[in-house]
Order: sequence, then structure tokens, then C-alpha cells
Amino acid sequence: MHSDVLNATIPETQDSKISLCDEIKSRAKRAIGTRNFPEAIALYTKAIDVMNNENDQDAYQSILYANRSMCEQNMGNSAKALDDASRAISYDMNYAKAYYRKAVALM
Repeated sequence: MHSDVLNATIPETQDSKISLCDEIKSRAKRAIGTRNFPEAIALYTKAIDVMNNENDQDAYQSILYANRSMCEQNMGNSAKALDDASRAISYDMNYAKAYYRKAVALM
């Protein structure tokens, strides 16, 4: 499932990267809706890989890490959730949800 996006090569242009990531995020949200957190983690991980080294997309990367943090927390992986929440904060120190994810992971 999702092999079309999970195995996709990373596009060259920024617009293509964002388009692919938007599709991946949409699928991840559907996976979360069915509580399929391993699938959502795989999708968010691919999106993070696609956006890697895109310095001007810090807020986008922050969202991806915060969302993956929530999935990890729901699977009982507090250490991974904390790491992702901390990374989300490092990309966008104004993203309140990242701080919430960190607090949940610390509890």
C-alpha cells in the first residue's frame, strides 16, 4: 500500500517536492483516521526525506515532525515522540503544537 509514493524518487523542483509531500500528508492523515499509526509513520518519514535540506521549508518540516511525533506517542514510543517533537521545535520555534507534542512525550 502506498508504494507509489513511498518508492517515488525525490523530485528535483521545490514545487514538485511540496506537491508530493501534500499527497503523502493527505494519505498519512487518512491512516491516522483509521489508527494505522505504523503506516502514518512510514508516510511522514518519506515526506521528511523528500523535504530534507529544503531550508526555506522549515515550517513545513516542523509540521511533519510534529505529526510523526503524535503517531509515535500513540504507539507508546515516547522517546521517539520526544525526539520528533524536539526536531519540530528546532525547525519552527513558533509552532505551538510542537511544544504540546513535546509535553505529551515527556509525561
